[in-house]
Amino acid sequence: MTAGMNSDPPRGQNFASTIVLVVAWLLGNIWALQWLFESFKYASLLNLMLIGVVLMACLVQLWRDRLIITVSATAIEI
Repeated sequence: MTAGMNSDPPRGQNFASTIVLVVAWLLGNIWALQWLFESFKYASLLNLMLIGVVLMACLVQLWRDRLIITVSATAIEI
């Protein structure tokens, strides 16, 4: 039996790396995001409702796949 090193980074390091990546992407695409949010002013009510339905469906899928971690009083093993 050999002792090996675990090559997986700690969970906190993965989370921090993800946050840095998301912030860098947001800063890199700030002009496109400003245009997108500005265009919502000119969207019809039907289009805004459809966007809301799609976003809700995506959030439900993320929650079902446990990518969105809910806060609870008990520890969650992932």
